[in-house]
Amino acid sequence: MTVNAKQGRKSKVKYTVVTEYIPDEALDMFQLGRLMVKQNDIVVRGPLTSNSKGQFCGPVSRYAARIMCSRLPPYDCYVCSAGFDSKREIFLNESAPKWRTQDGEDWDAVTTFGLRMWQPSVKKWVEVSVNGFMHEVRPTDGVAGERIGSGMLAKLEHGSIIDLSGVQLIFQDFEHMKMNKPSDATLEEFFGDFNNLRLQCPVQLQTIRYAHGSGRLPKDWKEDDAKEADLEDGWTAGVFPACGHVVTFNEDMERGLLSCPLCRSESRLKKLSISFTPAVTHADTTPTHVFNPCGCAASLRCCEFWSDIKIKHPPTPGYMDVSICPFCATNLEEDKKFSRIITGHEVKIGVGGGVIGLQSKIG
Repeated sequence: MTVNAKQGRKSKVKYTVVTEYIPDEALDMFQLGRLMVKQNDIVVRGPLTSNSKGQFCGPVSRYAARIMCSRLPPYDCYVCSAGFDSKREIFLNESAPKWRTQDGEDWDAVTTFGLRMWQPSVKKWVEVSVNGFMHEVRPTDGVAGERIGSGMLAKLEHGSIIDLSGVQLIFQDFEHMKMNKPSDATLEEFFGDFNNLRLQCPVQLQTIRYAHGSGRLPKDWKEDDAKEADLEDGWTAGVFPACGHVVTFNEDMERGLLSCPLCRSESRLKKLSISFTPAVTHADTTPTHVFNPCGCAASLRCCEFWSDIKIKHPPTPGYMDVSICPFCATNLEEDKKFSRIITGHEVKIGVGGGVIGLQSKIG
């Protein structure tokens, strides 16, 4: 890494500290970053903007993080900030805080925008250094937080959240993901049962239907294009997230209405989005609520969990201390972060012994 050291009051000397990259037969390393290059195993783009030269850039670093996975039991995984470029070097911006390690023989640093991790066991955010040590979240941009413990590495736990400058990655173990992924047949039956209920919209007096395309399902979980287009052309399900009332979605209502016509709650009409994402949802819970203001549906447990988590972004003041929707990353309304789904009828549909279903009720 490149280090700037002050000498005197006015001058700086710039020198380079080189750590040799040596493959370890006991570890697998997976690198994350913004660039689509062979050095990055996982590309994390984040919000991109165009600079003065017309180049797209964003807060996620070109080589943002590394995840090390042990090949030996118990197969522990660790995360470190920053990554290696094509020259097998880690280059940090001059503004990134750097310091000598406690033994005085090595250097450590945190990246400009930082890598933060939330651990379920301690329920707090920590910042991770280039060498993989945990620190308190930095108080200001140019000063790293106090190191936690003498040699505590950033070990990933089931449910850990990695925050890369506004992009959240959820770490889940394989058994959890396998257990919570619904089958294609289960999804087909669920959405078929929803549409077969033929719920009536109390505003437009049309049948409420749910189109797969209005959710955020992976492509291989969707129906064929003809069926999907047929539903999109019809009356798809919409919701007012602030109150939870479900109606048929209409673009004119989306643009023109500032409040729910049924209860007068201030809210914009959104398409009802039902996503079965194994990393976020659980197979034994049902989508009974929607996040406000995006309209993404989830179980009460999921809504309560994500409403309580505050995403920390000290280097980026615009993102400080906010709760977000885990599906679309929309900032949640502070006064009311989610609402119960209300259809005007008591509805309960489910398949597979009630493993997946939708329940909604007036009141």
